[in-house]
Amino acid sequence: AACGHLASLAAVSDKVYSDQGVPASFNVPGGAVLPFGSMELALEQSKSMETFTSLVEQIETAKMEGGELDRLCNQLQDLISSLELPVDIIETLGKIFLGNARLIVRSSANVEDLAGMSAA
Repeated sequence: AACGHLASLAAVSDKVYSDQGVPASFNVPGGAVLPFGSMELALEQSKSMETFTSLVEQIETAKMEGGELDRLCNQLQDLISSLELPVDIIETLGKIFLGNARLIVRSSANVEDLAGMSAA
């Protein structure tokens, strides 16, 4: 519902100008957003959620000494890197962007602004 409201506001903004004649709208390149839960969906579809949860729990109590934390983080990174997005997401992105489209990807996480975190 919110997206529809935003789309209608965007359409109307083409007709709105400031007192100085500056248009209220501006052009931006096409884009797509994958919701934050996309990774969880991929984990569930690959039957990897239990492994993911276990690794996260182990990381929370892992010791930095002896390489335990590094080992667990590498395992988690390998697991995430092995995931594939669901086919319907890939197909939808294929309809939005041409095969030769140049893309810029921005990643974010819900903890990226915390001290000591670099999630992007």
